[in-house]
Amino acid sequence: MNQARKMPKFNKIINGWGLAAQQQTDGTYLLWASDSSPVMKAFDPEKWEHNRKLRITYEDGSSVKLINELEIIPESEKLPSGISNYCFANAFYSNRIFMIDLRTGIVAKWWNV
Repeated sequence: MNQARKMPKFNKIINGWGLAAQQQTDGTYLLWASDSSPVMKAFDPEKWEHNRKLRITYEDGSSVKLINELEIIPESEKLPSGISNYCFANAFYSNRIFMIDLRTGIVAKWWNV
């Protein structure tokens, strides 16, 4: 995934606010994209095919809107095991940073900074 490639003209990322890569256990990658909605979408970066949608919510089920600036920490970093299952993001017009569980879409923790 170190090669720069041109994004296809007719890709499925309509309104890109945030983009982050997540390495899978088989060594392949998913690209997670946010578009200001409460839904993050995962794409295969080789084929630009949509793999998955994940609705981002608080534990009470209410939606988190305007998700922006996605960051995923690679498993290879010296951090607690399983941290790569989480995406860190902020919400536009907000001082909140969210720790989102990529398995469920639920905000595991958030900080007001």
